[in-house]
Amino acid sequence: MANYTRVSVPSEGEILSAATYNTEHDNHINNGPSNHASEHASGGVDDASSYVLTLGGGGTVTGATTFSGALNVNTITERTATSGVTCDGVLLKDGEVTTDTINEETAAAGVTIDGFNIKDNAPDPTSWPSFNAWRSTAQNITSATPTTVEFDTEDFDTNSDYDNVTNYRFTPTVAGKYLVTIRVSIEDCDVADFTMLGVKNSTSIISAVDRTGQAIRQLFGTTIVDMNGSTDYLYVSLESDIDTNYNVTLGRDLSYFSASRIA
Repeated sequence: MANYTRVSVPSEGEILSAATYNTEHDNHINNGPSNHASEHASGGVDDASSYVLTLGGGGTVTGATTFSGALNVNTITERTATSGVTCDGVLLKDGEVTTDTINEETAAAGVTIDGFNIKDNAPDPTSWPSFNAWRSTAQNITSATPTTVEFDTEDFDTNSDYDNVTNYRFTPTVAGKYLVTIRVSIEDCDVADFTMLGVKNSTSIISAVDRTGQAIRQLFGTTIVDMNGSTDYLYVSLESDIDTNYNVTLGRDLSYFSASRIA
């Protein structure tokens, strides 16, 4: 005869097998295995010895069992080390997930794995801030004082992190490593020497100098920099060695500033 074990089931769920283990009849179960077996030959548990469930202190469920309602647990551990745990066709084993497809629950949310969001067959652009800005008109500068280059037109700005109106700074909202590229073209400047700086907060991270004495100058620089995703910002500064009147040349291909998160 089967060895029956009393099982307590929370109100939000049931344990169901070929027949239902009905908690309304706990008093019959407590009267002993023979009474339970005889009084519930139908509608009870066909073989309760194949099911053992401990709630509140950890335990196991063996056999084919269906849970209806919410099942809340802290840990599910594989029964056999070589098998892992399979949840709805997804195999979890030795810290790895094996499956053909993971679908988003909400179309607008995508799927996030360890902080990396995937949406519409591509990484979510809001997790990887980037921008490209350039001068749409010539910027006239008349002083040797370091002057912020005003890249006023954006091709793109995935997180609206670049200010192309007031301070011309890029302040990314996601921490990471960023590839920064700057090019500044200058015209009407055959007297002065020029220094272009890419600045993070108050520290130069890119420096380019032109002392050629030509009427048209090209200054270029690129680097990779860590940004904290909150207070760090980047901007471009230009200065000459003497007071003189010169222009930062307009054009997407001549004077531009861009940055993209790469890690």
